[in-house]
Amino acid sequence: MTLSLPTTSRLLVAVAAAAVLAAHAGAQPKADVNEATEKAMKAASAKVAPSIVKIETAGGTELIKEKEDPKKKGGAPQGTEQADKGKSAAYSMQGFGAQFCEVRVDPDLGIIRVARWVGSFALGKVLNAKTLRSQLQGGVVWGIGMALQEDALLDQRHARYVNSNLAEYHVPVNADVPDIDIIVVEEQDQLVSPLGAKGAGEIGITGAAAAICNAVYHATGKRVRDLPITLDKVI
Repeated sequence: MTLSLPTTSRLLVAVAAAAVLAAHAGAQPKADVNEATEKAMKAASAKVAPSIVKIETAGGTELIKEKEDPKKKGGAPQGTEQADKGKSAAYSMQGFGAQFCEVRVDPDLGIIRVARWVGSFALGKVLNAKTLRSQLQGGVVWGIGMALQEDALLDQRHARYVNSNLAEYHVPVNADVPDIDIIVVEEQDQLVSPLGAKGAGEIGITGAAAAICNAVYHATGKRVRDLPITLDKVI
């Protein structure tokens, strides 16, 4: 077994290993080997590592590993710098967003096109503006596909998807996506964390499909609750 340990830990392991080798060289019983190892580790730990724990190996030999000292890492233990739990219970810590879109519906064919899109989000401190904007735009595109195109069709007889390829499982392409205007609202939220940043992984799609459904309802008067919104549902 190979271990990567601090200097004091390597010293303790070396002392223990030396005790085991010396015991084996003298052909002592296993009980004496363990006793010699225990004595060697106690003697070494008392001098170089007062805070130690034991590790039990598969062969029964005990090694010494130095406990990680948070002060040596230059900071407090993980989680101690998070927001106070009492304050966390009193405030909402999530990111916030609102989605707005305009759709055009052909009155004869029922074809739906998204014409404009504006999304506004408050996500705490922005660490990388370019990747954040790209992430939010990608979520909106994902929401357009969810609302208008993507539909996994299952063969009830054979329990297999019949459109398991990009030729039949439709996803948005450039012609389906309008200019997406992303507005990032600046906010300083020191309650969520000392850094003040929040997650932006999924909030881009949150509300996107609902915004399209509402726009279609305003344009046609038909409330569609079963996605995707296909031609037969609006004609």
